[in-house]
Order: sequence, then C-alpha cells, then structure tokens
Amino acid sequence: MKCKKCGYTINKSQRYCDNCGQRVDNSIFSQDAIFYLLIIVFAFLLAASFIFDWSNKSIAIFQLLFAILALLIKKNVIDTSVDNMAKILVIVSLLLVFPYTVAIFTNDEYNKSPIHVDKWSSVVLKDMIDEVNHDDYSIISNSSNYLYIDVDNYSISQYQQYLQSCKSKGYIYDVEQDDGMYYGYNEEGYHLQLNYYQYSEALTISLVAPIQYGKLYWPNSTLSDLLPISNCSTGEVRELTDDKVEIFLADISLQGLNEYIDECINSGFDKNMIRTEKSFVAKDENGNLLKISYTGYKQALIEISVVEYEVSLIVTSSSSLLAYYDVEIYVDDQYQTMIETNDSETILINLKEGIHTIEFVCYDDESIKAASVFEVKDNSVFQYDIKCSLLSITIGGQNQSETSGIDLSEFLSWYQQSDVNYEYGLVHYGVVNSYYLIDMDENSVIYFTEGSLLVMKGSFTSESENEITINWNHGIWKDKIRYDSENMTVYVTGLFGNEFEYYSCDVQDALDTMTAQ
Repeated sequence: MKCKKCGYTINKSQRYCDNCGQRVDNSIFSQDAIFYLLIIVFAFLLAASFIFDWSNKSIAIFQLLFAILALLIKKNVIDTSVDNMAKILVIVSLLLVFPYTVAIFTNDEYNKSPIHVDKWSSVVLKDMIDEVNHDDYSIISNSSNYLYIDVDNYSISQYQQYLQSCKSKGYIYDVEQDDGMYYGYNEEGYHLQLNYYQYSEALTISLVAPIQYGKLYWPNSTLSDLLPISNCSTGEVRELTDDKVEIFLADISLQGLNEYIDECINSGFDKNMIRTEKSFVAKDENGNLLKISYTGYKQALIEISVVEYEVSLIVTSSSSLLAYYDVEIYVDDQYQTMIETNDSETILINLKEGIHTIEFVCYDDESIKAASVFEVKDNSVFQYDIKCSLLSITIGGQNQSETSGIDLSEFLSWYQQSDVNYEYGLVHYGVVNSYYLIDMDENSVIYFTEGSLLVMKGSFTSESENEITINWNHGIWKDKIRYDSENMTVYVTGLFGNEFEYYSCDVQDALDTMTAQ
C-alpha cells in the first residue's frame, strides 16, 4: 500500500511510514469509506422523504450537504481555516438524524390511518343508513344495489346503539330479530340485515336496494286461468310453461295478499290446505298445486303447477346363467338407482299425468338394455320383473295402478263398512310378496303388495269354470286369474301378458299383513 502523505510503499502491518513518519490508517474502514457511506445514507433519506411525501425534506437536504462538504474538505478540494471542520460537519449531519426521525413520526401524513370518514364518503348507499362510528371495518361490496360491511372489534353495546340508529332510519317493517340478528325493511323497500357475533365481537351489515319492477301483465295460460287475477299491478311473470306458472307481486300488503288467498280458496283451491300468516299451500279438485308466500315487504310469490302423483316402481331382478351384472334404472331419461342381480328396489317418484318411460341399462355394457312405457293417471304402483341374460334384458311383471286414489286407510274403512266376505287368498312369493283377495259371492277382488300403501279394487266376471277376468276400477287394464286343476296352481296374467304363479293363502293372514302396513 502507499503512504497517503508521501506516496512511499509500505506494508499494511506497519503503523508509521518509514519515509515520512506519517501514521498509517489500518482500520477496517478508511475515513474516505465512512464519508462515502454517510453520503449514500443521507441521499437515501432524502429520496425517502420525497417518495413518502414527508415534510422533513429540508433536514435531509442539510444532512446530505454537510456530508458532501465534509468529504470535499477532507480531500482538500475546499480550504478552510477552521481546524477539524470536516469532523464538525459530519457530527452535525449525524445529529440531524434525531429531528429527522421525530419529524417522520409526528407527521400527519405518516400517522394517517384509514379514517372511517373517508371510507364512508365512498359508500354509494351512505344516505340510506347511518355511518359506522368505528375505525376497524371493511367495505366488502359497494354499489347502488348492494352494500356489505364487516366490522371487527365491535362491542355489544356499540351494536345495540347502531341498531337503534337503524330503527330511527325507518327499518321497522316486516322485522325479524333475535339477540344477534335484525332484519327489516324501510318504506322504500330497502332491506337491512344486521348480524352480530358476540363471541368474536364482529358485525356484518347488509343493505339490499329494492328492484324496480314494471307493470304486471297477468299471464294467459291453462294454469294461470285457474287463479283469480290479483289487484297488484306491479311485478313480473318469472316462469310460464304448460306445467308451471310463477308470478311475482312487487307491491302488495300482507293484508292484501291474505285477501287474495281467500279468493283462491273460493276459486276451488281448498284441498289439503296449509295456511299460515305469510304462506298458503293447497290443491284444487284436479290436484293442481298452488303455493303463495309473502317474501318480504310488500312482495309475494305465487306458484301454481300441474298435479303430480306419487308413483312407486317396484323392480325385481333375476339372471340367467353367467349373467350377473348390475342394472341402472332410468325414468324419462333421468337416472334413479341401480339394482343388483337377484335383488329388489322400490323407486318412489312424483310424476305428472301422462305416458312415461322406464329403462333398464346394463351397467357394464350400455348396448344391453330394455324399456317399457307406463301411464300415470293417479297415485300408482308399477311392478317389473326383469331377467338379465348375456345379450339382453327381458322385462316381465305386472303393472298395478291405483287411479281411483284409494289408499290403505280408505280401503280398510270401506272394507269394514261393506258386506264383502273374502273367501280366497292368493299370494305370489318374491322379494316383495303380492296378494289377491277374492269374494266369490260379491264378485269383488282387491290387490295389494307388501310394503305398499296403495290398494287396487275391482270386480270380476267368470269366463269359464277355471278362469275369471278382473275389471279394475281404474279402467286401464284387466287381469285374468286361471286355475290349473292338473297342476293345482293358480296363474295371474297381468298388463304385459306375463303369467305369474300364485299360491293359496289364508285370508285372515293376508288381511293382517295389509293392516300391519
């Protein structure tokens, strides 16, 4: 290294120059390095004051200026008569760090937090509810239609005070409330929802603006014509099909809605009625279903749909040799369930009146399938016995339907009041046992399946000494019962022409089985 005074070459380990006696600086950082470091630090502080808009820029300027002057004096670029002037300037610049720091932490811009007043000024619906007098909240959604706010660190007393302010704003209509919840409307239809969670001291505020509906034009359809026309002139038709009509009333009082419900009852919707203060459900004589509900302040929904019947589909599966596979069951192309080989499944489904399709598809090979159609006119039971082979599925079984609407309780009442005396009982043993009861004197017959709540009733005529034809009350199909005297067996031929083997059973046992259901 070179001596800084005379330029003589010396070793780093020497303390003095051999040529001029100048003391050698062996510190890790030379004085020049310290000067440069100070200039860099003060330049950074000056830049930060501009970036963060602090008002202490002048202090940072003087710090940087003093450090540069100290370096120039040290380098003899500037002459001065004051001894140790460079050191004095460095000390002064370092002392200015203290007022610089104080200026930062006392600056208004630095201490500015997200003041709720500034937040609230951005709320579109701020005129509809009172300001949240709290700093710790977040605006999650903010539009002219919807406002959602989360408030943290909110005490129960603060919530109660805010709730009172909301009530004073007019949110006092159609109120639902409990200890931590308050829902209400104002006269303009704005819906306020307050939810307070005491365990976490948090509040959520939701405000929904009313939808502006136009003039309501009452729909013209087979279903809507069954209803009286409402006096409400504002709203919309939300759904209009052959099977369903949905009408929204946008300006009707609860009293007005109940008056409309009275009109619906007088129009024939008086079957199976369920009525509360804000809802109504009933059917007419044809089974069409009407639902009316009060959904909010001066708002209601009317729904009318075609009758749907309760249908039971009883499926029993068997297989030929080496044809053990699961079968998927579809009704009108909608998947219902899957049945295993040598098992039975009962599908309960609601279907409207008309023709429907049931399809059986091999789970492993969709090319192996079979389908059948059935007609629904009332609450019905349909039974299918499917047989799976390697290349096909064969559908057998008998179709049972209770189109006269007689259920088990109705039948037992009828049976107790009638003079019938069932003399013969027949049973078909399977996964689900089925029974016939026959009164030869009255030429009457009933049919029921174990586990079902539906009963078929009809009368029969004799075709020969060993065969009778059953005319069911539903009138859709006829069954035949044939007695084979040679084999001492009874056969029943159902809707699809399939014969099933039946055995005689005790009449009282059959009646006891039906009653137990």
